[in-house]
Amino acid sequence: MAGNWKMNLNHQEAVVLVQKLAWTLSDKKHDYGQVEVVVAPPYVDLRSVQTLVDGDRLRIGYSAQDVSAHESGAYTGEVSAAMLAKLGCDYVVVGHSERREMHGEDDAVVNTKALRTLAAGMTPIVCVGEGLEVRKAGRHVEHTLDQVDGSLAGIDPEQVASLVIAYEPVWAIGTGEVATPDDAQEVCAAIRGRVRDTVGADAAESVRLLYGGSVKSSNVVGIMDQPDVDGALVGGASLDPAEFAAICRYYALPALSLLLILLVLLHKGRGGGLSDMFGGGMSSGLGGSSVAERNLDRITIGAGVLWFACVVGLGLLLRAGS
Repeated sequence: MAGNWKMNLNHQEAVVLVQKLAWTLSDKKHDYGQVEVVVAPPYVDLRSVQTLVDGDRLRIGYSAQDVSAHESGAYTGEVSAAMLAKLGCDYVVVGHSERREMHGEDDAVVNTKALRTLAAGMTPIVCVGEGLEVRKAGRHVEHTLDQVDGSLAGIDPEQVASLVIAYEPVWAIGTGEVATPDDAQEVCAAIRGRVRDTVGADAAESVRLLYGGSVKSSNVVGIMDQPDVDGALVGGASLDPAEFAAICRYYALPALSLLLILLVLLHKGRGGGLSDMFGGGMSSGLGGSSVAERNLDRITIGAGVLWFACVVGLGLLLRAGS
């Protein structure tokens, strides 16, 4: 799971966010072996994040949001791959939709940046995806695969196997349109198939495919249930450490609702009400628990059962459809 902070947070705020994220994941006993966690701060925050990660021996990785296509020289404002490697960056995002759209970066530029990143010993997160007009014309798969071909040109099979490709449905970001898990699966499956056809089966099996399109804790389970989606490139939600931690721990979300139900039922079996369970605050009538308390218990249990059933049912339907 990679969190792209975009142009947000100064270096002091970056330290606070990473500290909160690390604490939340530690408190929840996050399994880093199951889900890798990466943040992508602005350039000016990277040194502070590096110092924190190294000093506290955190298991959170960090990425740059972009890199220069040039090795070094008179390129004012540019940051080279060698500089980022010295800062200990694990990853570099290249070809993000905002870079392609706002800075005119084409596949050739993205390809050069990916090669620079690999040469410096880091892993590129190569972003591809289509806009709304392309989507409405039904050319989204063709368009995205063309970007994959251009962005990965000249990269050898072993390097392709080690990199990350992020599919961003640009049409679903800030347009009012909604991308579904099926949309993510359709394009990610096509990308994996293209890598298999052009590079080889081993690379297709090893390359990691991320989905990036308004990912939240409320929709990540359905997205991650898709067979060709290996992770997510998270935008705004990654600025909230609790929300991003929940996204990273998507594998535990269905169990949380079941745990809540069991806790309430267990407490009720011991003669307590929900208000007692959470520290009191509700008065009781002569007959024991108040009507409001009993209703709150019923609502809590009902909501938990409904959420758990929906998550499990959605997962089963998605598996059957795939």
